[in-house]
Amino acid sequence: MKKPSKKKLSFALTALLVLFLLSAYAWYTRPVTLPALYPMLKPEQCTQIQGYYEIGMQPEQSNFTITKDSAEFEQLWDLFYDQSYRRSLKDLLPRGTRIHRTEEDDFQWTVDVLFEDIAFPDGSTGSGTMLHFTYWYGTFELFFDGETHIYRVPEPERWAAQVLAIIQ
Repeated sequence: MKKPSKKKLSFALTALLVLFLLSAYAWYTRPVTLPALYPMLKPEQCTQIQGYYEIGMQPEQSNFTITKDSAEFEQLWDLFYDQSYRRSLKDLLPRGTRIHRTEEDDFQWTVDVLFEDIAFPDGSTGSGTMLHFTYWYGTFELFFDGETHIYRVPEPERWAAQVLAIIQ
């Protein structure tokens, strides 16, 4: 029986490696929703949403608190809960210091979502700020249970502006 040549074997291994990397990329960056990411976080257990925002060159951050019984709560919850998120490959790189030269129309916001009596998969329960969303001048991050991930959303500028319009 004839052995395959080294060239053919090398080509086959390279093709398999490329196929594996493309599959891993597609799986890692697949769109997911909050219920898929964190099934233990039920909307009815959310008690309030709070945070801050900055627009342009304003001298101080503006704080906000949105209670569960307000119309803004429902709008903001829907924007976060129904959104599809894609993990970014930037998430795999170490994070360093960030700087941004602020222009008049720039903005950033941080939204903390508070929950009560969340049952975690390990059997423990927790209350307080469980989700922490940050939009920092074009970069969107989601923090949960000690982990921060960079995500992309469809139409990020429009989506971030919709969030800002509700929390202002």
